[in-house]
Amino acid sequence: MLYLLNLLKDITGSYGLAIILLTVLVKLILWPLIHKGNKSMRRMQRLQPKLKELKEKYKDNQQEFSRQMMELYKREKVSPFGGCFPMLLQLPVFIALYSTLDSSVELRHVSFLWAQDLSRPDLIGPTIMGIGLHPLILISTGLMVLQQKLSPPMADASQQKMMMLMPIIMLVFFYSFPSGLALYWCVNNILSILQMKYSQYAAKKEELALNNTKPA
Repeated sequence: MLYLLNLLKDITGSYGLAIILLTVLVKLILWPLIHKGNKSMRRMQRLQPKLKELKEKYKDNQQEFSRQMMELYKREKVSPFGGCFPMLLQLPVFIALYSTLDSSVELRHVSFLWAQDLSRPDLIGPTIMGIGLHPLILISTGLMVLQQKLSPPMADASQQKMMMLMPIIMLVFFYSFPSGLALYWCVNNILSILQMKYSQYAAKKEELALNNTKPA
């Protein structure tokens, strides 16, 4: 990872810009899977009425409901976890970047924007009881909340609740992480929103084209 960051730094002239470019490259490589995952989420949304019917029909038989639900997914060629797969694929990059920021002396005391050290949290202002203000993490959390509001709701209620809790979990987990990692997460969330909006636009355009080709 350090070799790649150094290569991108030679191109951009900055480790901060190198992290941004790395994020863009990862998203471009994963774009086909991300686009497919967004499609899967939209299909899941369209299945909501049928899922509600099944839930009402088999409300006293959870096992049969689960079986019927999986058959519905199979029949409609929908994966309930399709939208999560691209996120999991990014974990190795995330872990490798964290390890690089934590151990590489080249990245220590390297500033970018208001962050004075990409290997340390981006602290602004005084700390209160050992807790300071880390803008990049807060911005990233806000973007994650926005992304959830723009995303179609998940079919499973427990999954939906878990997704609603994710910004809080990520905020607590990442609050003291290096600012370089927070920068990656922030740019990743911005690109995820843009990719999702494009997928929604492409889906509406495709649906409009299909409606126009239907006989009157």
